[in-house]
Amino acid sequence: MKLKSILIIFVLLLAVFPVFSKKRSASILSMNDLTTPSSPSYVPYPYPESEDKIIENLRYGIQKTFANNMPAFEYSMNKTANPLPKILRKNSTMTVQKIVKVENLIAEMADSFSYLIILFDRETNEYARVAMSADGLLHSCAVVSPQASVKPLKSDNEIIALLTTQAAVRKTEILKVDLMAYGIIYASPVCPVYRVMLNDGSIYFIDYNENVFKEDGEKTISGDPLSFINKERAQLKQGGHALYDSLDDKLLILKKLSSGAVQ
Repeated sequence: MKLKSILIIFVLLLAVFPVFSKKRSASILSMNDLTTPSSPSYVPYPYPESEDKIIENLRYGIQKTFANNMPAFEYSMNKTANPLPKILRKNSTMTVQKIVKVENLIAEMADSFSYLIILFDRETNEYARVAMSADGLLHSCAVVSPQASVKPLKSDNEIIALLTTQAAVRKTEILKVDLMAYGIIYASPVCPVYRVMLNDGSIYFIDYNENVFKEDGEKTISGDPLSFINKERAQLKQGGHALYDSLDDKLLILKKLSSGAVQ
């Protein structure tokens, strides 16, 4: 699946954030905003920690955003049936398969993490994804479209197996595997990248489409961030990629590995 396919199924439910920032933005929402039923930002459980509370916020957010089974906005050039309201039905075949925390390196988002919720429909055997900000508000979602299906979340063992195959890395060399959000579009909270750190300090990234990259250096942003990043990306070799770390104000240069490559 190409990156274009990801963009077709990617939806922002809240306001679009500024593109660049050099420090984490403060939350514009108070606890009063989150706890007052008449507030547009109300959630049943502000800053949920248990799965039960996260799911209750999810159900409330879907009910509020997708009333009458209709999406609140157009998110695709093609008409796409939105499966999310299905979870509200009695004896629904749509279930919550997994909830995980995603480390947030997007400075424009106020909290250091978000929740990624993986939904599975037993009737259609299709997946959906919902990203929820730490305060309990829905942030974005990905649903099946005519162009692309939604992938389940891989386990750490599956990611390790993929890396050991493509990068000739031994399992004993791996220090930890994290889910990371770096941007609103690529490596977003709803489609984060896996960051794999080795004992020797090497870092690998695996994206939504299971492309494997090795960190090949980093550059500190200077001058206008947009101009700097565009210039650096234009100079990347074929297979190269870059992630913008807006918290540390640096650009991570990545080298794509081909299947079975040895690094």
